[in-house]
Amino acid sequence: MKNDYYESEEFKEILRSYEQSVEKGMATYLDADDYLDVADYYLTIDQTDKCFACLERGLQQHPDDASLLSIKASALIFIHKYKEAEEIVKEQDSSHNEVLYQKAQLEYAFHGNVEHAEEMFQDWITIERENILNEHEDDEEQREEQLRDSYIHVITSFIELSDHGYDVELVKRWIEDYIVTFSPLGNYDSDLILADTVREENLYDMVVKVYSKILETNPYLKYGWTILAAAQFSLDMYEEALESADFALAINPDDLDAVLSKAHSLYSLKNYAEALPLFEQYDDKTHDTAQSLPYAICLIDAERNVEALEQLKKAEKFFKNYAKNDKEYYAASCFEMADAYLALERISEAERLIDISLKLQPKNPHYQLLKGTLLLTHQDKLGALTLFVKYIEGSDDIIAATIQVVIRLLLFEQEILAIELISSIEKFSGQLQSTAAQLYAYKALAYFRNYQYSQFLEYLKKSQEQCPDLLREVFSDMLPDDNTDPVEYFSNLLKNFAE
Repeated sequence: MKNDYYESEEFKEILRSYEQSVEKGMATYLDADDYLDVADYYLTIDQTDKCFACLERGLQQHPDDASLLSIKASALIFIHKYKEAEEIVKEQDSSHNEVLYQKAQLEYAFHGNVEHAEEMFQDWITIERENILNEHEDDEEQREEQLRDSYIHVITSFIELSDHGYDVELVKRWIEDYIVTFSPLGNYDSDLILADTVREENLYDMVVKVYSKILETNPYLKYGWTILAAAQFSLDMYEEALESADFALAINPDDLDAVLSKAHSLYSLKNYAEALPLFEQYDDKTHDTAQSLPYAICLIDAERNVEALEQLKKAEKFFKNYAKNDKEYYAASCFEMADAYLALERISEAERLIDISLKLQPKNPHYQLLKGTLLLTHQDKLGALTLFVKYIEGSDDIIAATIQVVIRLLLFEQEILAIELISSIEKFSGQLQSTAAQLYAYKALAYFRNYQYSQFLEYLKKSQEQCPDLLREVFSDMLPDDNTDPVEYFSNLLKNFAE
């Protein structure tokens, strides 16, 4: 492999001789292959200026050397000078497979004909496979590495040679083909290059597939489980992320990235109690205020309000410094912090932050809901209802949105408003009829708390018949701590009230 050759004393001596001649401004004679290796080395380490200077020197001594011209074309393609590259490539012998590869690159990057470029890349791989099989007939490891490397060349071409963003689905299709063609993964450098590529490009679904395959072969790959956990978390695969993070921590208990992935997965599952010590561990080691908001919410859940308030203040500073230019992200962050401040009954702080959110995104229904809730703390019923109606109208699920409003109205002892709101929703017909029964339990609770017992019994019966499990949830404070079937329990409850 060329990387091994670049570490050899033979190549180091050639490179030393060439660089000394350049430094002293002296002419020196090298074989075309030596110039080729030096230029290719510079290209490999992203020193394109030195690569071109070396090629010019080489072509002065070997003006018609096809290999030097070929690598010059490759270097021009690498820096996206496609027109200059094509002028060289079109003069080259098309029977050479390297020329076919460059033409495929130009067809994709310069001419924008993706379908034809794919066909040319496939033809190049077919020929490359035959050449590799013939050249390394008795060396399976070298043969397999080079076959895999040919796919990596195509995948990286699709990614790197697109000036206006590449076709993600095209790249994923070739990655899928790589996985199917070369599984099991993990024993070759090309597999790790593919893993690095999908990670660097944030192709999270491909990260999950590639790293899962590699870890089957090499479960102790450094940071492999940590990277997999982070990708799974990004795809909302929280249970899987927890399992991967646990594997990572079994290998290295001090892996803070794995600690963080596990903390966030538990947090997303609303398991704040288990997430809290992980956020504490991470904070103790890093003092990273980017995590202060979820850390604060876990502290609120644990009723450690003084510490939670301290973390919220840190979170405010973080988002103000690092998120303010991203309006959507900053608005969402202010909303979450406002909600946390409300939980701490810090109303003025909550209002200040939700006002920022609404200024940035005035039509966001979730922000309207929280602002309406805060208005209820000031007994501003009209202002709250105005925002609640906007929230319901802007929601995809009217029943679910109404339930969220009703819960808040009941929380602030606005039973009559809750009853009126539910009654107005009940008048809707069509698609709402199948889900409107979910409101019966809340209406029953509102009537009960407003001492309207006959209406309470009416809606209790309706709820018992159509959604008994939700009824158990709404009336959880009134139910016995046993496994009594809610239908049976509320039948008895109805009988008792009737008597």
